[in-house]
Amino acid sequence: MSLMLQLQPYMSLVRKCPLLKEVPEEQYEAAFACIGARVLQVPRDSILLSLGDPFRYAYYLLEGSLVSTFQTATFDQITLKLFWPGDLLGESFACIPDSISTIQLSAACDSVCLQFDLQPLLGQGQCGGCCVSPYHHHTMLVNLLDNMAHTNAFLNEKVRILSQKGVRDRILIYFASLPASSKGIITLPFSKTKMAEFLGLNRSAMSRELHRMEEDGLIQVEGRRIRLL
Repeated sequence: MSLMLQLQPYMSLVRKCPLLKEVPEEQYEAAFACIGARVLQVPRDSILLSLGDPFRYAYYLLEGSLVSTFQTATFDQITLKLFWPGDLLGESFACIPDSISTIQLSAACDSVCLQFDLQPLLGQGQCGGCCVSPYHHHTMLVNLLDNMAHTNAFLNEKVRILSQKGVRDRILIYFASLPASSKGIITLPFSKTKMAEFLGLNRSAMSRELHRMEEDGLIQVEGRRIRLL
């Protein structure tokens, strides 16, 4: 089955792919040929990329959820980020020839993603039979740089969170980074266990601090819904 036929159920997401911004839809097939795109099925709990593996490709999530984790020096597992449909990931590593993964990328549930080889956009490696116009080839490269800039901003925020010494400070900064409704309600994107890993905290210590914050009148906790007071 051709790539475009495989992508038919996901076209609404394909059109939102950061790499394809300003690229006409009739150029998609050529653009995907340029970067060697292919569809991957990733079963739940399977590992797409292991720590120490060559990091050759970027991925665009079409269905399901992927989670990136890394290990501390004492082998504690820390959740770096949870990815949802519409997220592009691994683009920085994929731009570095012979890069080695410092993270593990696994499926939180049955997932489907597009795999990209970004080296042709950088003038390295063989372009996969691309007939996309030079203008749109350049556009994809600009889009790639724009997406990497936003990824860098996210990682800077993560460093800011982890640099806080107090448990409450980490939680408050993290809550402030999440979108809130007009009523001041935020929804955690993952479980409290994953949140603790993301914040680099012990799960029990984080739960105790959330309880204290409720007692202090700062928040109301309703499962994964947090009301900021």
